[in-house]
Amino acid sequence: MTCSVSPGKTLAIAAGCFSLAGLGYFSATHSLDHPPWFGWLIGGFFGLLGLGVIARLLRGASVTLDEAGIHDSRWRLDALPWAAIRKVTFVSVAGTRLLGIDLRDEERYLSGLSPFARRSIALNLATGLPALSISFVGLSPGISQAWDYVATHHPELMIEDGVA
Repeated sequence: MTCSVSPGKTLAIAAGCFSLAGLGYFSATHSLDHPPWFGWLIGGFFGLLGLGVIARLLRGASVTLDEAGIHDSRWRLDALPWAAIRKVTFVSVAGTRLLGIDLRDEERYLSGLSPFARRSIALNLATGLPALSISFVGLSPGISQAWDYVATHHPELMIEDGVA
């Protein structure tokens, strides 16, 4: 099963980002009850975020779940074999559902990641989250179908709502 970038969903996300960037520009250039730098900060943040979303669309990011394991093209890692995965959970961060992946030997699979990615993983672990979290925002099929795939093909890895 391959979850690929959905052009419709991704363009909707980009449009939202650019709309918020426009509001930031408006608030920076018009007299409101806050300093102009705040509007420029908001406009710049959401403008860059929108460009990142468009870049993701052009790169064609994908998540593949198959008999070999899980491969997320955004990680810049080889596929994680099912044997290397201890458990799969739903993770919710700010209302966004993610597929959480706990690994049996994290150092072996994560040592090739960038220093930023390794710091993010350390932060995940420090806050009680799984080492890896896969976002399906803007991908089609989405997280529900990925969850169903794991439940059907690897039920021994499933932990729902923290209960085995």
